[in-house]
Amino acid sequence: MDALKRDYNKIRRTKRHRKTNAMVRKAVQQGKLKKKPCCICGKGYVLAWDKVVGHHENYRKPLDVIWLCYLHHQRLHRKPDRMIEA
Repeated sequence: MDALKRDYNKIRRTKRHRKTNAMVRKAVQQGKLKKKPCCICGKGYVLAWDKVVGHHENYRKPLDVIWLCYLHHQRLHRKPDRMIEA
């Protein structure tokens, strides 16, 4: 029973994440939200791996994002306590 509940919660969480990410993409396309350079290193979009992505601290606030380059976004998800180190 716990496995079913865990799977159900994961599916709900994934749906919320997808919906929130779609809302950010749409807002950027419509000009309601503007991408900014990475809040850590200041890089903007230059190469594919410099792509700036929005990071959500809270998926219930879909347009409240922190803009991070791809590298810092990956580091945040791996080791959030060591985020500042480049």
